[in-house]
Amino acid sequence: MKMIILKGLPASGKTTFAKAEMQKNPELIRISMDDLGLMLFGGFKPGEANLKILHAAQTNIISSAAYLKRDIIIDNTNLNPNTLAKLQILGHNLGYQIEIKDFTDVPLGVCLERNMLRGFTVPDSVIREMHAKFLAPTKSKCVSCNKSFWLDKNHKWSIKIDSAFLSNQSLLFCSEQCLAQHQLMIKLHRL
Repeated sequence: MKMIILKGLPASGKTTFAKAEMQKNPELIRISMDDLGLMLFGGFKPGEANLKILHAAQTNIISSAAYLKRDIIIDNTNLNPNTLAKLQILGHNLGYQIEIKDFTDVPLGVCLERNMLRGFTVPDSVIREMHAKFLAPTKSKCVSCNKSFWLDKNHKWSIKIDSAFLSNQSLLFCSEQCLAQHQLMIKLHRL
């Protein structure tokens, strides 16, 4: 069984992709918090109580689909790392092979334009807040040269370290050259 988890801003193409996948595989079950909210509350109405009901409904649908040995596609933003991790754990525990389809490379401006063309629109402020919270680059400092740089979700120059002092931390570098220089210094230090 396969669980496809879509990840991206509203109007990034997730639902279009999900519906196309359903055309290819009529047995595929699409799960959408937006659609569940429409069904349960007449629209997506955030609030702690409503979100608990929506998450419980989603979990029950996922569990039922697993019981029936059906593939599923989860058509939500799934930008929050905790939400994504919970879905992956649930899917793994239910025996799903997990695939994440990432739409986070769709530019904010494109999502805002597409949003205006949809029947159901998400307020621009919500899309902008989600982008700022989960996707926008943040300022960081290189541990090698101390230069400031913008860190985005695709940053390639880092080293994961796990020691008694620093558990599962990342050292960030502004360039491939700084990373290579740091690795050389570590090798020389060990000699």
